[in-house]
Amino acid sequence: MNDKFLTVNNLPEEVTLLADTGFKGIEKFHSNTLLPKKKNKNNPLSKKDKEINWLISSVRVKVEHTIGGMKRFRAFSDIFRNKNGIDDKMNLVIAGL
Repeated sequence: MNDKFLTVNNLPEEVTLLADTGFKGIEKFHSNTLLPKKKNKNNPLSKKDKEINWLISSVRVKVEHTIGGMKRFRAFSDIFRNKNGIDDKMNLVIAGL
């Protein structure tokens, strides 16, 4: 089993999971999942599909900006030499920025 699907097993079913297309197949492990739909040459997206894609992307952009902020502050790539749990606080502060 893939590692990215392991944490989904602990997620309650009443929680809606908004994922991007990198998590294709996750709906097999969590039934309450929203994935964006893709159009192709023969099947354009309906207006409802476009609205669902917009909803998913409007939430996902906040998550992507948070991940980008952590990369910008190099929170996970550099060695943090402080002790006493300050690294957890630092990550929370960076995620809040």
